[in-house]
Amino acid sequence: MQIRRATSHDKKELVRLIKEFETRNDYLSEKQKKIRAFAHFDQMVETSAQKHIAEHITFVANEEGMLKGFVSGEIHEKKYRVYNKEGYISDWFVEEASRSQGVGKQLFDSLTEFFKKSGCTHIGLQTHLDNKKAIEIYEHMGFTKKLVTFFKPLKRLS
Repeated sequence: MQIRRATSHDKKELVRLIKEFETRNDYLSEKQKKIRAFAHFDQMVETSAQKHIAEHITFVANEEGMLKGFVSGEIHEKKYRVYNKEGYISDWFVEEASRSQGVGKQLFDSLTEFFKKSGCTHIGLQTHLDNKKAIEIYEHMGFTKKLVTFFKPLKRLS
């Protein structure tokens, strides 16, 4: 398995992984599934794949032309903070068949190394409050819970 930066040649495989990532929501309540629903799913996936390749720092796990997972991030300046340069992980996903094989760790380590070389002072990420498994993994990796995001719909959910 090769961990490398994503290129435009990876778009089709990245689209496949993003679709799996966005539809694996069995940990969400029905209400949360409605809140997270997409009006234009396919368009969102295509746009997201393009952004990961063109605008974000994205590493992929490649095995014989098939992507097993990806991690994507950005660097955010935090002016006036002691921890003033954040390496932010926007998406991190490994396909179901490739989990528990160290793929996610290799992806994380590659992006972390990039952040370190870029002078980042810390790493930030978000996960859904109901994603208990991810929260457990992140805490085991040394992440600390920092904030809770609230959501209030202004139109009724159907």
